[in-house]
Amino acid sequence: MKTHHNYPSRIKVDYWEDLLSVKKITTKSINTLLNEGVREIVKKTKLEMGQYRKDRESIRSSAAMR
Repeated sequence: MKTHHNYPSRIKVDYWEDLLSVKKITTKSINTLLNEGVREIVKKTKLEMGQYRKDRESIRSSAAMR
């Protein structure tokens, strides 16, 4: 895997402890878990943006009919 950035980050203690717990359960590295989290956030944001666009277009077309 290609690494583009070494990014220092401040992670809340509770989140860090959660990550350590998940790491023990899954045997995945913290880096892998963080990268999986990023993929989920990107996917969720993409879906939300698509839904926003659909809603906006629906509202505008309804308004144009009146």
